[in-house]
Amino acid sequence: MFYKLITGNRFVTASIIFLLATGLWMPEFLSPGIAFRNEADSSMPLSSLLSQLFENAPIVSKLMAFVLMLIEAFMLVRINARFVLVQQRTFLPALFFVIVASHSPELMQWNPVLPATIFMILALELIFHSHQEDPNSYRFFEAGLMLGLGSLFYAPLAYMLGFIWIANMVQRPFYWREYVLPVLGLSVPFMVTFALLFLGDGSIPRFIAGIESIFAIQFNIPHYPWILWVFWIYLGFLILLSSVFLVKVFQFRKIYVRNYFMVLFWLFISGSLVFLLLSGFNAGFSYVIGISISFILTNYFVNARKSIVNKSLLYLLLTYVVFLALANLMGKL
Repeated sequence: MFYKLITGNRFVTASIIFLLATGLWMPEFLSPGIAFRNEADSSMPLSSLLSQLFENAPIVSKLMAFVLMLIEAFMLVRINARFVLVQQRTFLPALFFVIVASHSPELMQWNPVLPATIFMILALELIFHSHQEDPNSYRFFEAGLMLGLGSLFYAPLAYMLGFIWIANMVQRPFYWREYVLPVLGLSVPFMVTFALLFLGDGSIPRFIAGIESIFAIQFNIPHYPWILWVFWIYLGFLILLSSVFLVKVFQFRKIYVRNYFMVLFWLFISGSLVFLLLSGFNAGFSYVIGISISFILTNYFVNARKSIVNKSLLYLLLTYVVFLALANLMGKL
């Protein structure tokens, strides 16, 4: 009964997800102070503006982060409803995104990757829209523009330009203009920023220096407690299980659905590479990676057999993330 409820799309299901998200974030709401990962994360103009607003308002910053996380979670539900990635209306993408974005205290603080993720989701939606567009579709310019706007919050998001190119290869024949258009779209927000800095006597060299510091490759691997490693290993197991299931049923899906999931696969790979190699192990990039994870897990738990084992796998994930919240409340994370 509960499994059917949690995988459905009724109002009560959305309410359960909201209550779960609130419970997971409650330890952070109750803790004082605000944490920014480092100065580089807040050196982009839009991120810097918001960071200044939140500097003396830790509760407001956490509430804003919480609201953005929920908005992104339900944006994924909207994508599923619009493009029918999973042939059932369900709130599961929101549930899994909440879990991925709320399992660690580092993720439940203001992070510039959070607002940047909204633009990444909008770019993904534009890429899906391009599936049956005419040649030289301007959807790719718009996707690049979304990426550029997101980069004004968190500059390494610009690395996802490679993902847009790969998504184009997956979905469409080769039209060379469609590989130039994302670059033009990406450059527009930066050109406007340079123009505003020039006209406003802003420090263009300081802005360039800030970008260089963010794009510098860093390998400062943080240390995490074992209870987080257990969660990541279990989540990795579920992703592997869901991927194997997806491969098995791939040939029975409609062509456009196959293309969508191939795009999501490359979003996962691209996001993981940026996290591991180019972001300085910024935990906030979990928001971007969580987009693809949410759909991959949703496809499994909706379409696989509703066996006791599969239900137990979902219940165990929910139980462990609640355990992490309790550990956070007791100061163990």
